[in-house]
Amino acid sequence: MRLALGLGLGHVPLGKANTVPAPTAIPALANLVTRFSADSLSLGNGANVTSWTDSINSIVAANATSGERPTFATNRLNGKPSVQFPGAWPTIKRLMMATPGALATAIDSKDFTVFIVFRTLGGNATSNPQAGLLTTDNAASLYLSADGQNVQWNNVAALTVPYAGQTSFSTIGQTAFNTTPNYSGTGALQSFYVNGGAASSVAVAANATGGQPFTIGSLISNNPSNAEIFDILVWNKPLTPAQYMQAQMWACDKYGQAYPWASVTAINTFFGDSITQGVGASTIAHQAPYLAAQSLGLNFGQWHNIGIGGITVANMGVLAPSWVDPIPALISKKINLVGFEWHNENLTNPTLPLPYNHAVTYLAARKAIANQRTVWGTSTSESADPIANRASYNSAFDAAHANVDSYVPTPTSV
Repeated sequence: MRLALGLGLGHVPLGKANTVPAPTAIPALANLVTRFSADSLSLGNGANVTSWTDSINSIVAANATSGERPTFATNRLNGKPSVQFPGAWPTIKRLMMATPGALATAIDSKDFTVFIVFRTLGGNATSNPQAGLLTTDNAASLYLSADGQNVQWNNVAALTVPYAGQTSFSTIGQTAFNTTPNYSGTGALQSFYVNGGAASSVAVAANATGGQPFTIGSLISNNPSNAEIFDILVWNKPLTPAQYMQAQMWACDKYGQAYPWASVTAINTFFGDSITQGVGASTIAHQAPYLAAQSLGLNFGQWHNIGIGGITVANMGVLAPSWVDPIPALISKKINLVGFEWHNENLTNPTLPLPYNHAVTYLAARKAIANQRTVWGTSTSESADPIANRASYNSAFDAAHANVDSYVPTPTSV
């Protein structure tokens, strides 16, 4: 049965045992500040979309130039319509927001979530492959793009992942933490999602809009997408990974799609420090969680990389109850929680045996969650080796790791 977090399914009336479960609710509805939905428009198939108004704060996206307007397409997914932006350079289809209001306020706060339901309409013949779905006219600001082969965030090459499946039902999104606690070394974080699964993160604050206008379908002057968009949702808070998965469930239910994780028995969730996250890799496609997912044949939405640069084990324990512990019950699947962290914890709490004790406490709490399995490594070497604390930490775990389902001992020399 599909579970609706925060939405009571109620009991099934007698004689109606086959009643279809209620669809999943949109998470954190009170924080939703922008919602462009194609099914809010009442137009004929093939009609030009002159304007599109969001249903939360009445933000208008429009275009006065007839040749640049997208078109309305009926019965695209589960009987629902889309707004199509069939861009092919130099032709650009786009809608622009002259007064973005609450949307701009959310992005400028650097505490937000963006979630876009879309699919591309084939390849993209642009002079720049980063084809904007939702952008500001500022290359150093919000920029979610899909070009038929890759998806990218913030117009940053390192934040690109190959994803050819975007010609089918897809979602792309971003969460940004600024004043909302995330316990990174910098105090800020951005996480990047495809199909409900976190693909990577960076421990830096999101860029503000710089006062630039928002555009759906391209930048103001270039980079047209070749896609159809079903929904754009923006919250004025960063969703947790569990909440973001709930948003994915909402979208799948609305458009009659299977959940991305339906075919797997467990989801690998990489949660640890910057090394767990994949610091130092040139692109997301070279980070360890992505490579592990590829080796296991997993698609986006079937794994998470929610590593946080600078986090300690103690602060992993602060975030885990809301970030990861709700996931098994939400999706009715097992979770393999993969990670390790010694360096940051040792810097903060160098007195033995605090690093070990904090890790034991963290792991015991995670094991108390039904259907959550733990995979734990010890430590990695660094230039200051040999470090007595590291050797002691490794030895302590070698001797006792009762709450670890799969233990990965790392010798002091590694």
